[in-house]
Amino acid sequence: LAGIDMIEPGFKRVYINPHPPAPGSNAQHKPIDWVKASYQSIHGRIRSEWKVDGNDFHLVAEIPANTEGVIKLPAQDATSVRMNGKALDSHPFAMHEEGFVVINVGSGTYTLVSRGAIAPATTALETSAPVDTSLVHILQTTENS
Repeated sequence: LAGIDMIEPGFKRVYINPHPPAPGSNAQHKPIDWVKASYQSIHGRIRSEWKVDGNDFHLVAEIPANTEGVIKLPAQDATSVRMNGKALDSHPFAMHEEGFVVINVGSGTYTLVSRGAIAPATTALETSAPVDTSLVHILQTTENS
């Protein structure tokens, strides 16, 4: 959910790609609306903290010293995103993919807000009873065959 990953071995280039679930996607549970995670790499702490506030997505990403990062967050387009309080559409290393904005950044801490990025799910996930993989069930099924 936090989306911390490496692009190059040893976390020299890191990837922050959070995966917030759409509100209403699981009708049986309250939606997950925040995550806080970090990883202590050889270069320092990598952090991804996000929360969903209505339709807005808030992300704090920390990239350690001597490290580069790629941040991918849900967004309608670059004009709907602010990074450290400034419009992202003026950032020279931002690009838009369908439903996401991808930003190349250097080391530092970045506070991003993506307005209108989180749409409620149109249909809830279908759920079913868990599959019984116990040894007793397998033996009973085998004996009945």
